[in-house]
Amino acid sequence: TGDNTGSKNTLMTNYLPMAAHFGVELFTGIEGLRVEPTDDGRWRVVTRRTSDKGNRETAVIARQVVVSAGTLGSNGILLRSSQAGLQMSTR
Repeated sequence: TGDNTGSKNTLMTNYLPMAAHFGVELFTGIEGLRVEPTDDGRWRVVTRRTSDKGNRETAVIARQVVVSAGTLGSNGILLRSSQAGLQMSTR
């Protein structure tokens, strides 16, 4: 089943192209592990390449971060961020 007319709004057909049009840098093949604040008011997103078996971490620095990794993915990122010291609401 599905919409074969192309009228459905999807991440791939609408939101990612719009983000790229407005200058957002898109990264593929990496997994976001946690988010950390930097000393200059930006954010460090600690990542790992999905193809890397050695669990080597790298980071992406950004002015803004939107966590939208689905129900389990977003909760996992936020919990790991909290365990690493990111201040979070108790709610």
